[in-house]
Amino acid sequence: MQTFCDRMEKQCGQSTTQENGVVVWKNPTNDARIEMHEEDKKITVVGKPNQVRSLIVFVSQFTEACPGLAQAAPTTRSGYTNNAPGAAFAPTNQGNVESNAQNGNDQQAAANGVVGQLRVAHMAFEAESSGELSLKEGETARVTHDEPGSENESRWVYGRCEESGDCGWFPLDHTKAVEEANERET
Repeated sequence: MQTFCDRMEKQCGQSTTQENGVVVWKNPTNDARIEMHEEDKKITVVGKPNQVRSLIVFVSQFTEACPGLAQAAPTTRSGYTNNAPGAAFAPTNQGNVESNAQNGNDQQAAANGVVGQLRVAHMAFEAESSGELSLKEGETARVTHDEPGSENESRWVYGRCEESGDCGWFPLDHTKAVEEANERET
């Protein structure tokens, strides 16, 4: 345990200890954190999916995975469970959603302002797992799926890259909306 703490402090800085004995290393730029539970020698990584992914990559060099112990903390949105994005969570009817959103006929597009929206990447995003969409700075992607009720800019949306034609999940906050001329106006 002490070896783990020493390695973590070299990489993450000084830890804090909570009243319940859990040792915590916090990311200074966001709410993500690594927790060490001394009583059972378990490590917990807490944060948003993209934050957790980078912390897991970091902490994995000092730990062993215990198959079957990891349980994703699901978030409930509009009555159903949604885990971190990946190929398994890709929307099933993308052709219909995309064409309907572009034509303005989809109820979801009307209810959620980003479905059908063209967005340009203001910072690069490199896919780290299947189901994610890599975007280079300046590339455009059309949003084809967004979870109902989502309003936070730091969320994952599903879309298609206009340049490559590839589809996948990408972080909405890496992109900005593109003003498009409405083709129906005369």
